[in-house]
Amino acid sequence: MKKSTHHTFKQNYTLFFQTGLILSLLFLLAFTKSTIRFESQNLTFQPVDEIDVEVIEIPNTDEIKPAPAKPYIPIEVLEDVPIEEQDIEFPEFEFYESKISLPPSQNVEEQEEILEGWGVEVMPTMLGGLKALYAELNYPEMAKRAAIEGKVIVQFTVNKLGEVENPEILRGIGGGCNEEVLRVLKKMKFSPGIQNDRPVNVRMTQTVVFKLTN
Repeated sequence: MKKSTHHTFKQNYTLFFQTGLILSLLFLLAFTKSTIRFESQNLTFQPVDEIDVEVIEIPNTDEIKPAPAKPYIPIEVLEDVPIEEQDIEFPEFEFYESKISLPPSQNVEEQEEILEGWGVEVMPTMLGGLKALYAELNYPEMAKRAAIEGKVIVQFTVNKLGEVENPEILRGIGGGCNEEVLRVLKKMKFSPGIQNDRPVNVRMTQTVVFKLTN
């Protein structure tokens, strides 16, 4: 028995559909290319004239208000009054030579510097040494009766002439020993201290020992 044509078409439907779709796409593509080619041949480009752009200045719409005027204040002008001339009387000064007093003269020796013993190149030396001092020294009777013994330390200044000035007891033992040391020390003579080849005032310290003997 032979197959019918309808049955054959039904079996090949998918093939026919795909073939027709492909042919349609090819026809559409060919038509599109021909149209684009035709339009491209007829296109003409014309230069565009430059457009003049007009710049318009926009005025400032903010209104500038003027500053308010200062209020007028009347000033009263005083009338010119002439100044009366006055006679100025100057007191009379009397100068008396006897009333002019000069400043008291200052002792030059007091203004000079007094050096400490440790800062002097050549220290003052007691003439005759401590033997001369002890030879003049007397043991006070009050100290003997009270059996007072000990050391008296005295500080003094040897001036440029080798004389003793301003002796002061730093530590004493009483019984008249302190006064005896001051008395004898004022009688001592020294060779002056030397600094930079010239005599100077030097402050010194001396210890005097009081000791009773049987």
